[in-house]
Amino acid sequence: MNDSLADSREYLAMRAEAELDLAQSATHPAAVKAHYVLAGYYLDRLYGPPSNDGEGEGPQEARVDPFASTGGGSEASASPA
Repeated sequence: MNDSLADSREYLAMRAEAELDLAQSATHPAAVKAHYVLAGYYLDRLYGPPSNDGEGEGPQEARVDPFASTGGGSEASASPA
């Protein structure tokens, strides 16, 4: 069982590194953001707290929406009255 744990940890580390490499080589801002978010999920699985059932918890909710607007001025803002 330790071999499968080591294999899964190695896999998660390799995937996180691959996503970081992809983020650094991406040219579109949404792609860069998406790759960093995915890398974060892999790192959370690798280094995050263990769940009660012994398997990785994974992300509970998305912290960042890679396709959300980055505030390019198209969003309406409330002005003080």
